[in-house]
Amino acid sequence: MNIVFMGTPIFGRLVLEKLCEKHNILAVVCPLDKPNKRGNKIEFCEVKKLALSQGIKVLQYEKVNQYAGEIRALEPDIIITASFGQIISKELLEMCPYGTLNVHGSILPSLRGASPVPQSIMQGFSTTGVSIMRMTERMDEGDVLITREVEIGDTETASELMVRLGTIGGEALNDALEILINGKANFASQDHNKATYCYKITKEDAKIDFSQDANMVKCQINGLSMEPGAYFEYNGDKIKILRAKVSNLTGKAGEILEATPKKGLIIGCKTGSIEALELQSPGGKKLMVKDFLNGKKFEKGTILND
Repeated sequence: MNIVFMGTPIFGRLVLEKLCEKHNILAVVCPLDKPNKRGNKIEFCEVKKLALSQGIKVLQYEKVNQYAGEIRALEPDIIITASFGQIISKELLEMCPYGTLNVHGSILPSLRGASPVPQSIMQGFSTTGVSIMRMTERMDEGDVLITREVEIGDTETASELMVRLGTIGGEALNDALEILINGKANFASQDHNKATYCYKITKEDAKIDFSQDANMVKCQINGLSMEPGAYFEYNGDKIKILRAKVSNLTGKAGEILEATPKKGLIIGCKTGSIEALELQSPGGKKLMVKDFLNGKKFEKGTILND
């Protein structure tokens, strides 16, 4: 097929990689370039990086709907979106002979919205997956052609799950396109009564709430591993925990129960405790807990977020 692909981050890049193996990509559509976190250097999104490396035409729009004519002029058979982040107009949705498909990072109708991959971990799901769906004007409500389900690992982070699902999503998308080409597509309507939604994650979600059950604290930490990173405050510093597991020690919520390179960093929760596995100081590198504690000291018995 001749395809126009719309996407932005690593999930979209991995889907596009699989798509390039079997189809002709006329162009990729990305948002405008933005400065990096420090604001002093323009950084390309992951989808644009791949497109440039493959010699694929790159179109960048703040609002793609205003440039539907440019997309139409390419004469695509289908438009594919994956983590694109913009609302698609009816004109674009109905432009191509095969319509528009989206690769969504959950098993719909569960977790419709902007952050299904991290939210599946944050909400304590044991399984999740990807859905290949026909796009409509209403968010993630289109009929579904293919789903692929996977288990979530006990200490798997959102960044790791994002990579797994991006690859699986690309493979499922190629299967879906083959079904479409062969005229054997059987789209299934979603049960809208069972729909759940996930909001866009913000910095306000990042402060670790040790007053929760240990498993939910672990899920908050592992789910926020990409951005913005879950943190606690100690002596005025925001210390990020980027991976954690549940520990069998008990203590007060927020209490530092252990803090040595040998025994690790263990912090009490409302019930149970969590053991930090990967940490990061402000401006520092991500480190395994043993290496982190060789350079950073915490006082046992301190109550965090008190």
